[in-house]
Amino acid sequence: MSRWMSGISKLACGVTLFAVGCAAASSSKLADRDPEVLRPDGPQPTRDSGVVQAEPPGEAGVLVGESDAAPDLAGDSESGDASPAVPATRHPFHEPVTGATLSSRAPAKRLANLSPAACRAEAKRRKLAVSRDRRPTPGVATAFRVAGPIGGIKFRTAGRSSRFGVFDCRLALVFDEMGQILKRHEVTEVIVGTIYRPGSKLNKRVKSQHAHGLAADVVAFALADGRRLSVQKDWDGDIGEPVCGPDGHAEGEKAILLRNIVCDLRRAAIFHHILTPNYDAAHYDHFHFDIKRNGRRAIIR
Repeated sequence: MSRWMSGISKLACGVTLFAVGCAAASSSKLADRDPEVLRPDGPQPTRDSGVVQAEPPGEAGVLVGESDAAPDLAGDSESGDASPAVPATRHPFHEPVTGATLSSRAPAKRLANLSPAACRAEAKRRKLAVSRDRRPTPGVATAFRVAGPIGGIKFRTAGRSSRFGVFDCRLALVFDEMGQILKRHEVTEVIVGTIYRPGSKLNKRVKSQHAHGLAADVVAFALADGRRLSVQKDWDGDIGEPVCGPDGHAEGEKAILLRNIVCDLRRAAIFHHILTPNYDAAHYDHFHFDIKRNGRRAIIR
């Protein structure tokens, strides 16, 4: 009898150990599939900490010969696996800028590729406040000058005695598109330094868009409340830093307003290139805006 009871006891013990072992193995396999399942030694951390990572900015590079800019870099976004830190205080300019490669419907591409006749017809249809300058303007397809507000905005350019105030018909259409955006920022006036600079070159062989009356250097904006945003005095940034996107940085109310304006203009894709003081020392006091026939990308630096 005692031997029979001892056998029963050993059999029961074996069944118990087998059951415990199976349960532990089952729990371990389930934990591998579902991080929320607790392991025997306590809860295991999940792979996602719950922190929202900002998307990296989508800009990179400039096409050679399309502006006062550096050679193009590959791709439409910056490389690298690390995501930029989310700014403590977000502003409109912090939103990522994407779509560097322009579609055929983008204003910059559509307007820059107009023929002189088609451009004049469109300017007439829009009833733009411009006048023809029929003096010699080598490199400019159809020379115009400002004759009143364009797109609801006053563009203050060089006077009639200066050739710096001449611009191509296509840039007049872009000014019209620009005005619609600037009104959202309560801009009433754009102070332009130079536009047409005959013979202006990027290098020995490539002409600048200024030589065609297709580039404008903007030095300031006037707001409806009387304030003036000066690029030289109010811009905040360092050479090489991103202008728009999560990594953009600006301190001071006027500096933030300037960033919001140029980043909004970039998103509208009405210019091929926007260069700011963050690009190089030569642009410390102005924004460079240009369009180019057959330009394919929209860049802000």
